[in-house]
Amino acid sequence: MVYSVSKAALISLTKSEAIDFADDRIRANAVLPGSVETPLLDTVSKLEAERNGRSQQEQLDYWTADYPTKRFTQPVSNLSMQNGIPCRHVSTA
Repeated sequence: MVYSVSKAALISLTKSEAIDFADDRIRANAVLPGSVETPLLDTVSKLEAERNGRSQQEQLDYWTADYPTKRFTQPVSNLSMQNGIPCRHVSTA
């Protein structure tokens, strides 16, 4: 619940800032990548898989089923998005 509320607040703040600074030609952007493939995700997916009677891969597939890309974000993708730097390691597919 806290995560969802925080994410919604960040989206609202970003939209407000974009409107407030539009006349000065200043852009406001937010990077909200969703779940990032990290050791924490690995740990949580194992625990959730056990709790739900699934294999770890089934749990990961269950979570990514609703993602448009059908995969988790890679940490290097976040860095590239935040810096606006094209990166050969970043996949948009």
